[in-house]
Amino acid sequence: MQRDRDEVDAIARRMAAAAAAGVRARAAADGFALRDAHAKGHACAHATFEVAGDLPDELAHGLFANPGRYRAWIRFSNAAARVRPDRRRDVRGMAIKVMGVDGEAATGGRATTQDFLLIDTPRFFVATARDYEAFERGRLGFLLRHPAALRALACMLRAPRHPLACTYFGVTPYRLGDGAMRFRAVPDGRPAARKLARGEPDALFVALFDALAAGSARFAFEVQRLAVRNGGAVEPLGPYRRVATIDMPAQNVAHGDQVWFGEQLAFSPWTALAAHAPLGEINRVRRRVYAAVSAARHAVDGEPAREPDPSSVDRLHRTERLHPSVHQHTPQDEFAAAAAIAPGHRAAVVDALAAIDAELPKGGPPPAGDVALPLHRLDTLHFARLVVIRDDLVLACNFDGARDAFVDALVAACGDGLDALFRHCEGYPGRERLAEFLRARAVRAEAFYTGTPGRSVHRIRAEADLRRRIDDFLDRGAPPGGWSAVPPEQIRRRIQRFVATRVSKEWLMRPPPAPRNWRPVANAAAGALAIALPALAIAVAGVRGAAAVAAVAVAGLLAYVALRARLLAHDVADDAVRRPVAADADPIEGPVPVQNWLTHVATVKPSRFRMRLLRTVLRVVDLRARYEFNQGHLAGIPSIHFARWMLLPGRRLVFFSNYDGTWDAYLDDFIERAADGLTGVWSNTEDFPRTRPVFRFGATDDRAFKQWTRAHQVDTQVWYSAYPDLTVAEINQNSAIRAGLYGDLRGPALRRWLRRFGRAA
Repeated sequence: MQRDRDEVDAIARRMAAAAAAGVRARAAADGFALRDAHAKGHACAHATFEVAGDLPDELAHGLFANPGRYRAWIRFSNAAARVRPDRRRDVRGMAIKVMGVDGEAATGGRATTQDFLLIDTPRFFVATARDYEAFERGRLGFLLRHPAALRALACMLRAPRHPLACTYFGVTPYRLGDGAMRFRAVPDGRPAARKLARGEPDALFVALFDALAAGSARFAFEVQRLAVRNGGAVEPLGPYRRVATIDMPAQNVAHGDQVWFGEQLAFSPWTALAAHAPLGEINRVRRRVYAAVSAARHAVDGEPAREPDPSSVDRLHRTERLHPSVHQHTPQDEFAAAAAIAPGHRAAVVDALAAIDAELPKGGPPPAGDVALPLHRLDTLHFARLVVIRDDLVLACNFDGARDAFVDALVAACGDGLDALFRHCEGYPGRERLAEFLRARAVRAEAFYTGTPGRSVHRIRAEADLRRRIDDFLDRGAPPGGWSAVPPEQIRRRIQRFVATRVSKEWLMRPPPAPRNWRPVANAAAGALAIALPALAIAVAGVRGAAAVAAVAVAGLLAYVALRARLLAHDVADDAVRRPVAADADPIEGPVPVQNWLTHVATVKPSRFRMRLLRTVLRVVDLRARYEFNQGHLAGIPSIHFARWMLLPGRRLVFFSNYDGTWDAYLDDFIERAADGLTGVWSNTEDFPRTRPVFRFGATDDRAFKQWTRAHQVDTQVWYSAYPDLTVAEINQNSAIRAGLYGDLRGPALRRWLRRFGRAA
């Protein structure tokens, strides 16, 4: 007997040393330490562990001796020693740490916590310490020599199921008073309703996150009495009996503080009351192995292992989470209302707008106190402006979601301030009908563009904060030799671990899809049509019919050229009517160093053809903005947040733009990259530099174009930005960084992702 004990102890020492060495070796490769088994934790949830009353004497021992309500932490995991996608077949674990217990400990001294370690299969695949060590030394060879163990292990490895729908078992015997027991946790609810996200590498985390964000979960904790025979064999003494109930309340299991806490927890079958001491040689080996692994990984992380107390739940409980729009593609829209200012009231409106603008910050945090127009309270508002255009007061906004919902929210948040402005307008019905008044005077954009499509205000701000915190981690956590000496794969793993354990594990979920650029599809379709159309015409109409169609097309082109020549002949020479503005005059713009704004008003030439042509061109611009220029640039210009063209009565073409950088640089981008488009729009307005034909020249005359722009620019009295310190490039870069946290990333793609932080890789 003593020889057997000595052999088991020797096996335990060897396995503990090997496990600790494995932890240190993997930590050297990863940059941080993980458990040698159950390395991938899905979530750590707090719970209550309520012991039932009136238990029979044979069950009422140790923790179950008296009814009571305890706080607990529960860690769900995969059993593998490496972090792998959840779609792989594996054993799933549930480790329970009950806090606030009091009694003699299994290892001596006093116990304050009781651990229960469970997996989702009722049997372990080996029964002796010798086989356990043999398996750990040469897994494949051992399994080939022991087909029964191979069959048992194959039964244990299962496809993933929802963690809250699994039954978990303690697979080794434990003391129960003078006898023995094993235990299990059984879902107590509606497990059939719980589903997994398909194709998600962290599907089990997502499942737990969604389920516990939406509500609570419950397990029944049951024990089965055992008879331990000679040689360690066990025999059931009756069915499982419920002794306690586990309740997990709604919570945010993705919060970084809670994730980090869960990863630092140490679980062991020997963290137990003496009344529930582990039995058998497998558990004797586990005592040394678990202690060695815990010591090794806590040494690497620089965090001492501590047993938690019940107050940890109060300290770490979170229900708040990232705004749902952070995980969604959020449609963006525009709203504008133009109201005629009553005669004699224009000066009062201008003065009121100046007072409002003085209260709105052009950078930094929102105002702390009350302001006349609290636009910052609208969490769906990207940009807003109030501007007087001739004798009209125009309100223009860019926002997330539905138009009617936004107008209602705008009036609810800013109704008093808007009432003070629009009461100076003709036909204003009063504060109670403000929303109706704005909707009745709404002006839809003829063309609308966003440089950050699909991203809500919440998402833009949150991704910027994420980027800032990762940058801070990379600055503070750089190894002595710098990050250039660290393999790219390890840098990414360390960033992912930092984000999961110090920010929020939500960021490691699948990001929203990027908008699709339809230009390649359109080009392919156009090419196919160009090839197929002549053959189709000949097949349908014959050679003569196809020739007739071609003749009609040529005649139409000649008619257009003739009409264009007539329009150019009747256009007034632009230089004769241009306003006398010096070429080096200062533009009307704000002093904001990051973002800027432009309000421009031109008059459409007095011709029905011009108006129709302008609307047609703007329709094309709008379509291309939605389906082609939806990747963060407008015709190659990467600095525009939002832009729109709209028509006001009196043939006024209004252009609103929110952009980055200086006025000159902005117009230079337009001239260099989108001159044809600019000319196609504004060649239909008065004073625009002469064009040949509709889309050529015009805007390429940079001096004349800038002079014309200044001459028709209007002062923007009130301007607001929800994120005034971010450029379009930074917003798009932050989204790409966030997307790179998810899934598999290797080789050149990984190096490109790391370069987004401004660091060589």
